[in-house]
Amino acid sequence: MRPIFLLLLIFLIINVFIGIGVFMTAKTAQYFHLRCPTWLKIILGATALLPPFGLIYFMNRGGITADILYDTAAIVLGILMLYFFMLIATEIFRLFLPLSLPTFGLIAVTGTILLSTYGIWNSWHPIVKEVNITMTNLPQKIKAVQLSDIHLGHFRAAGYLQKIVDIVNAQKPDVVFITGDLFDGNQRVSMQTIAPLKNIHAPIYAVQGNHDIYAGWTKVDSLLRQTGVHVLENEMTIYKGIQLIGLLNTTADKQSFDIHGFKLAHTIKSILAKLDIDPDRPSILLHHSPIGVEYARQKGIDLFLAGHTHGGQMFPITIINHYFFTYNKGLYHDGATKVYVTQGVGTFGPPMRIGTDSEITVINISPKQN
Repeated sequence: MRPIFLLLLIFLIINVFIGIGVFMTAKTAQYFHLRCPTWLKIILGATALLPPFGLIYFMNRGGITADILYDTAAIVLGILMLYFFMLIATEIFRLFLPLSLPTFGLIAVTGTILLSTYGIWNSWHPIVKEVNITMTNLPQKIKAVQLSDIHLGHFRAAGYLQKIVDIVNAQKPDVVFITGDLFDGNQRVSMQTIAPLKNIHAPIYAVQGNHDIYAGWTKVDSLLRQTGVHVLENEMTIYKGIQLIGLLNTTADKQSFDIHGFKLAHTIKSILAKLDIDPDRPSILLHHSPIGVEYARQKGIDLFLAGHTHGGQMFPITIINHYFFTYNKGLYHDGATKVYVTQGVGTFGPPMRIGTDSEITVINISPKQN
């Protein structure tokens, strides 16, 4: 990303957060008949910047203090997002309901508390979602589990990973695929954190996510290999007759814009062009984000597995997420290539899920009947 565009984006984000903060301050004062001069509204509104910038600042900082401040910033950010839209909802209700201003204020506050509580609870209770896929020339049925976006770090650690492992083992899979973002940042990047992966009763294949880069990919890669995980880095292997391709987190092609600011020598297009993929044999591609699907289709890939999007993770982002990601969540078809995007089984930022689920995906792959 060019520096001038990055600066403009940061400037825009700052002003949006300040504007939202001023709006929430003004409406709260109006609903509860509080005195709040304009200068105070602006100052209080500017405090809306603290959670997102606190989240960024403390993500890769360790210690109890950093943990507390990061966790607080993340939770408060989620609460503010929900409160903002509850205020918008109550403004709409005011057009139709003859209630007092304090009553509308209580509706907004109560709704925010209930939604925040549910969102946190929901994010910690993974669901199992089954998907059925057929492949031409597949020699036998395969039951796979896809995990993605666990985001181990400040919030989630070995205990949560063991919970996931127990659910995975209960499905009795033949193989497990991890499509990136095992870690959130560089906190709790240790063998102790990922040791539960050793308890999975199936071979595991994993690829890199953008947050694994933030965490320190060299260390993450080493730890995964020490646990017996097969890490695929722009390479192909064969698993039970399936060509299994795993790519490092990258862009679709040289022309693609990357919001994360990575400058990478290789792209999905260039890597796939170099791999000797047989279009007549079944194939699965693992890549963290659901991009470059057209290049997978051109190479005859049967199934593209990805994560990254979180499905929007929580309302109201769920409303607009599909505008940013052509493949947002669930199963898609692009010609003969099927694309499955999991919602992920962890969270980034607010530890909340509203309108999405923490998902463990079971993929039943069967031979296609001619």
